[in-house]
Amino acid sequence: SQINTFNIKGVEENCLFIKTPKDTEVIKNKLSNLPPKSKIAVIGCNLTGSEIVGNLLDYDKFNIYAIDGVERPLSIFNKNISDYTENLWREYGVNMLMNNFVKKIDNDFIYFNNDKINYDLAIWCGGIKKSSLTNFFNTKLNLDCRFGIPVNHYLKVNTTPNVFAMGDCAYSGNPPTAQVAYQQGKYLV
Repeated sequence: SQINTFNIKGVEENCLFIKTPKDTEVIKNKLSNLPPKSKIAVIGCNLTGSEIVGNLLDYDKFNIYAIDGVERPLSIFNKNISDYTENLWREYGVNMLMNNFVKKIDNDFIYFNNDKINYDLAIWCGGIKKSSLTNFFNTKLNLDCRFGIPVNHYLKVNTTPNVFAMGDCAYSGNPPTAQVAYQQGKYLV
């Protein structure tokens, strides 16, 4: 899959992404060079974004801004989990800007409908989308799935006898996280 920027102006140029191990190293290095009280914006507060916010809390030196277009973090889960996360973040002083869709980002500001905030580092966790390779396979196999290559609970690609897919290119209803991909890889091996 690919990072989904939703074609928002400035995301590619001004945000860090977390898709590969190299990305995590870049983020760690940038964080280690930031002074205390720097404003870190985490945009997208589902699984990856929430995990990043949690890791940033361990640094205990940044002003963290959790930004999302939906009304609560971890919205794909039960409301009790979202409430727990919100309360924990509030306790640790995380600035939550929920129900705020990012309209554009430049070198200094993140813009919303009627507001903007300045930032020192922005990490984009806004989601993923199918890659052109996934689209190619779906077309070749006459599969129609907007989330990825559809697989059954054995990770077998629908309508094929011996083709399997795993990780964030495969769509099975499981969240496309590194942990799920790792478990799927062990299963297929």
